[in-house]
Amino acid sequence: LKGLNEHLKLEFRASHEYLAMSIWLSEHDLPGFATWMRKQSSDELLHAQRIIDHLVERDQNVVLPAIAAPPMTWKSAEALCEHVLKNEQDVTASINELYVIAEKARDRPGVVMLQWFVTEQMEEEAAARAVLGRIRLAGNTGVGLLMIDQELSGGTVPGMPAAPAGASAWPFSGGMPLTSRPPRPPCVPSSSHSATPWRSTATNPARCFPITNTASTRSSPSSLAASAWSCAAT
Repeated sequence: LKGLNEHLKLEFRASHEYLAMSIWLSEHDLPGFATWMRKQSSDELLHAQRIIDHLVERDQNVVLPAIAAPPMTWKSAEALCEHVLKNEQDVTASINELYVIAEKARDRPGVVMLQWFVTEQMEEEAAARAVLGRIRLAGNTGVGLLMIDQELSGGTVPGMPAAPAGASAWPFSGGMPLTSRPPRPPCVPSSSHSATPWRSTATNPARCFPITNTASTRSSPSSLAASAWSCAAT
Protein backbone atom coordinates (compact mmCIF):
# COMPACT_ATOMS: atom_id res chain seq x y z
CA LEU A 1 0.00 0.00 0.00
CA LYS A 2 2.94 2.33 0.53
CA GLY A 3 3.74 1.96 -3.15
CA LEU A 4 0.32 3.36 -4.07
CA ASN A 5 1.17 6.60 -2.29
CA GLU A 6 4.41 6.79 -4.24
CA HIS A 7 2.58 6.09 -7.49
CA LEU A 8 0.35 9.13 -6.94
CA LYS A 9 3.25 11.35 -7.93
CA LEU A 10 3.28 9.89 -11.44
CA GLU A 11 -0.46 10.49 -11.90
CA PHE A 12 -0.34 14.07 -10.61
CA ARG A 13 2.80 14.83 -12.62
CA ALA A 14 1.19 13.54 -15.81
CA SER A 15 -1.93 15.63 -15.14
CA HIS A 16 0.14 18.80 -14.69
CA GLU A 17 2.19 18.14 -17.80
CA TYR A 18 -0.84 17.32 -19.95
CA LEU A 19 -2.53 20.55 -18.88
CA ALA A 20 0.63 22.47 -19.80
CA MET A 21 0.65 20.67 -23.15
CA SER A 22 -2.96 21.66 -23.72
CA ILE A 23 -2.04 25.31 -23.19
CA TRP A 24 0.92 25.09 -25.58
CA LEU A 25 -1.19 23.38 -28.24
CA SER A 26 -3.91 26.03 -27.94
CA GLU A 27 -1.30 28.75 -28.36
CA HIS A 28 -0.12 27.02 -31.55
CA ASP A 29 -3.59 26.82 -33.11
CA LEU A 30 -4.14 23.10 -32.61
CA PRO A 31 -7.48 23.04 -30.76
CA GLY A 32 -8.12 19.34 -31.39
CA PHE A 33 -4.80 18.33 -29.84
CA ALA A 34 -5.43 20.79 -27.00
CA THR A 35 -8.86 19.27 -26.26
CA TRP A 36 -7.38 15.77 -26.26
CA MET A 37 -4.62 16.74 -23.82
CA ARG A 38 -7.04 18.60 -21.55
CA LYS A 39 -9.15 15.45 -21.37
CA GLN A 40 -6.04 13.38 -20.66
CA SER A 41 -5.12 15.75 -17.83
CA SER A 42 -8.55 15.27 -16.27
CA ASP A 43 -8.25 11.50 -16.66
CA GLU A 44 -4.96 11.45 -14.74
CA LEU A 45 -6.60 13.32 -11.85
CA LEU A 46 -9.40 10.74 -11.84
CA HIS A 47 -6.78 7.98 -11.72
CA ALA A 48 -5.17 9.63 -8.71
CA GLN A 49 -8.56 10.00 -7.02
CA ARG A 50 -9.28 6.32 -7.60
CA ILE A 51 -6.10 5.38 -5.74
CA ILE A 52 -6.81 7.89 -2.97
CA ASP A 53 -10.31 6.45 -2.49
CA HIS A 54 -8.86 2.95 -2.30
CA LEU A 55 -6.37 3.98 0.40
CA VAL A 56 -9.02 5.81 2.42
CA GLU A 57 -11.43 2.87 2.24
CA ARG A 58 -8.68 0.65 3.64
CA ASP A 59 -7.89 3.03 6.49
CA GLN A 60 -4.48 4.00 5.10
CA ASN A 61 -2.82 7.39 5.31
CA VAL A 62 -2.77 9.36 2.07
CA VAL A 63 0.32 11.42 1.33
CA LEU A 64 -0.14 13.97 -1.43
CA PRO A 65 3.16 14.51 -3.27
CA ALA A 66 4.80 17.79 -4.18
CA ILE A 67 4.76 18.30 -7.95
CA ALA A 68 7.38 20.31 -9.80
CA ALA A 69 6.32 22.90 -12.36
CA PRO A 70 5.86 21.21 -15.74
CA PRO A 71 7.66 22.30 -18.91
CA MET A 72 5.64 24.84 -20.88
CA THR A 73 7.21 24.57 -24.35
CA TRP A 74 7.97 21.76 -26.80
CA LYS A 75 9.92 21.71 -30.05
CA SER A 76 6.99 20.30 -31.99
CA ALA A 77 3.74 18.35 -31.74
CA GLU A 78 5.74 15.20 -32.42
CA ALA A 79 8.11 15.89 -29.50
CA LEU A 80 5.11 16.59 -27.30
CA CYS A 81 3.46 13.26 -28.17
CA GLU A 82 6.74 11.43 -27.58
CA HIS A 83 6.68 12.92 -24.09
CA VAL A 84 3.09 11.75 -23.61
CA LEU A 85 3.99 8.18 -24.63
CA LYS A 86 7.02 8.18 -22.30
CA ASN A 87 4.79 9.36 -19.42
CA GLU A 88 2.29 6.58 -20.07
CA GLN A 89 5.04 3.97 -20.25
CA ASP A 90 6.40 5.16 -16.89
CA VAL A 91 2.93 4.88 -15.35
CA THR A 92 2.46 1.41 -16.86
CA ALA A 93 5.79 0.21 -15.45
CA SER A 94 4.82 1.47 -11.99
CA ILE A 95 1.38 -0.19 -12.16
CA ASN A 96 2.91 -3.50 -13.26
CA GLU A 97 5.37 -3.40 -10.37
CA LEU A 98 2.60 -2.63 -7.88
CA TYR A 99 0.52 -5.48 -9.33
CA VAL A 100 3.35 -7.98 -8.77
CA ILE A 101 3.80 -6.76 -5.19
CA ALA A 102 0.07 -7.05 -4.49
CA GLU A 103 -0.02 -10.60 -5.86
CA LYS A 104 2.94 -11.70 -3.76
CA ALA A 105 1.34 -10.16 -0.66
CA ARG A 106 -2.00 -11.81 -1.53
CA ASP A 107 -3.58 -8.39 -1.35
CA ARG A 108 -6.83 -9.25 -3.12
CA PRO A 109 -8.41 -5.77 -2.93
CA GLY A 110 -5.21 -4.27 -4.28
CA VAL A 111 -5.05 -6.77 -7.15
CA VAL A 112 -8.65 -6.07 -8.14
CA MET A 113 -8.11 -2.32 -8.10
CA LEU A 114 -4.84 -2.53 -10.03
CA GLN A 115 -6.36 -4.78 -12.69
CA TRP A 116 -8.47 -1.82 -13.78
CA PHE A 117 -5.29 0.24 -14.17
CA VAL A 118 -3.59 -2.51 -16.18
CA THR A 119 -6.40 -2.39 -18.75
CA GLU A 120 -6.54 1.40 -18.66
CA GLN A 121 -2.82 1.74 -19.32
CA MET A 122 -3.02 -0.54 -22.34
CA GLU A 123 -5.54 1.89 -23.82
CA GLU A 124 -3.60 4.99 -22.78
CA GLU A 125 -0.39 3.76 -24.39
CA ALA A 126 -2.20 2.61 -27.53
CA ALA A 127 -3.84 6.02 -27.97
CA ALA A 128 -0.58 7.94 -27.48
CA ARG A 129 1.25 5.58 -29.85
CA ALA A 130 -1.50 5.94 -32.46
CA VAL A 131 -1.37 9.76 -32.45
CA LEU A 132 2.43 9.76 -32.54
CA GLY A 133 2.45 7.31 -35.45
CA ARG A 134 -0.02 9.44 -37.40
CA ILE A 135 2.12 12.56 -36.88
CA ARG A 136 5.20 10.75 -38.15
CA LEU A 137 3.32 9.55 -41.23
CA ALA A 138 1.64 12.87 -42.01
CA GLY A 139 4.51 15.15 -41.13
CA ASN A 140 5.04 17.48 -38.22
CA THR A 141 3.62 20.53 -39.98
CA GLY A 142 1.15 21.45 -42.69
CA VAL A 143 -2.06 19.89 -43.89
CA GLY A 144 -1.37 16.44 -42.42
CA LEU A 145 -1.09 17.83 -38.90
CA LEU A 146 -4.25 19.88 -39.36
CA MET A 147 -6.13 16.77 -40.49
CA ILE A 148 -5.07 14.92 -37.35
CA ASP A 149 -6.11 17.93 -35.28
CA GLN A 150 -9.53 17.91 -36.94
CA GLU A 151 -10.00 14.22 -36.13
CA LEU A 152 -9.11 14.83 -32.49
CA SER A 153 -11.61 17.72 -32.42
CA GLY A 154 -14.32 15.23 -33.41
CA GLY A 155 -13.61 13.03 -30.41
CA THR A 156 -11.73 10.22 -32.15
CA VAL A 157 -8.06 9.30 -31.99
CA PRO A 158 -6.56 8.65 -35.45
CA GLY A 159 -5.56 5.01 -35.79
CA MET A 160 -7.78 3.80 -32.95
CA PRO A 161 -10.99 1.76 -33.43
CA ALA A 162 -13.94 4.03 -34.13
CA ALA A 163 -17.09 3.91 -32.01
CA PRO A 164 -19.91 1.84 -33.53
CA ALA A 165 -22.84 3.67 -35.09
CA GLY A 166 -25.07 5.14 -32.39
CA ALA A 167 -22.40 4.99 -29.67
CA SER A 168 -21.05 8.12 -28.03
CA ALA A 169 -17.50 9.15 -28.93
CA TRP A 170 -17.06 11.53 -25.96
CA PRO A 171 -15.83 11.28 -23.39
CA PHE A 172 -13.12 8.84 -24.36
CA SER A 173 -10.75 7.21 -21.92
CA GLY A 174 -7.23 7.37 -23.13
CA GLY A 175 -8.61 8.26 -26.51
CA MET A 176 -10.69 5.10 -26.70
CA PRO A 177 -14.31 5.94 -27.64
CA LEU A 178 -16.94 4.58 -25.33
CA THR A 179 -18.72 1.76 -27.11
CA SER A 180 -21.38 0.83 -24.61
CA ARG A 181 -24.72 2.54 -24.28
CA PRO A 182 -26.10 3.36 -20.84
CA PRO A 183 -28.98 1.22 -19.55
CA ARG A 184 -32.42 2.36 -20.56
CA PRO A 185 -34.09 4.53 -17.91
CA PRO A 186 -37.08 3.31 -15.91
CA CYS A 187 -40.54 4.47 -16.92
CA VAL A 188 -43.18 6.08 -14.71
CA PRO A 189 -46.71 7.29 -15.55
CA SER A 190 -46.97 10.93 -16.55
CA SER A 191 -48.86 13.20 -14.16
CA SER A 192 -50.84 14.57 -17.09
CA HIS A 193 -52.91 11.37 -17.30
CA SER A 194 -53.63 8.47 -14.98
CA ALA A 195 -52.76 5.78 -17.48
CA THR A 196 -51.01 7.21 -20.53
CA PRO A 197 -48.81 8.64 -21.92
CA TRP A 198 -45.75 7.38 -20.07
CA ARG A 199 -42.44 9.12 -19.65
CA SER A 200 -38.88 8.33 -18.61
CA THR A 201 -37.39 9.41 -15.29
CA ALA A 202 -34.12 10.26 -17.05
CA THR A 203 -33.24 13.67 -18.47
CA ASN A 204 -33.52 12.45 -22.03
CA PRO A 205 -37.12 11.39 -22.70
CA ALA A 206 -38.01 7.93 -23.93
CA ARG A 207 -41.16 6.49 -25.38
CA CYS A 208 -42.58 3.94 -22.98
CA PHE A 209 -45.43 1.67 -23.91
CA PRO A 210 -47.07 -1.49 -22.54
CA ILE A 211 -46.44 -4.80 -24.30
CA THR A 212 -50.07 -5.77 -24.47
CA ASN A 213 -53.08 -5.24 -26.70
CA THR A 214 -54.87 -1.90 -26.96
CA ALA A 215 -58.14 -3.13 -25.49
CA SER A 216 -56.57 -4.36 -22.25
CA THR A 217 -54.50 -1.21 -21.72
CA ARG A 218 -57.54 1.02 -21.99
CA SER A 219 -59.67 -0.99 -19.62
CA SER A 220 -58.26 0.15 -16.28
CA PRO A 221 -55.11 1.39 -14.50
CA SER A 222 -54.78 -2.03 -12.83
CA SER A 223 -54.36 -3.74 -16.17
CA LEU A 224 -51.63 -1.24 -17.00
CA ALA A 225 -49.79 -2.00 -13.77
CA ALA A 226 -49.92 -5.72 -14.44
CA SER A 227 -48.56 -5.56 -17.98
CA ALA A 228 -44.94 -5.65 -19.09
CA TRP A 229 -43.41 -2.39 -20.22
CA SER A 230 -40.81 -1.44 -22.77
CA CYS A 231 -38.89 1.79 -23.44
CA ALA A 232 -37.69 2.99 -26.81
CA ALA A 233 -35.37 5.97 -27.02
CA THR A 234 -36.74 8.85 -29.06
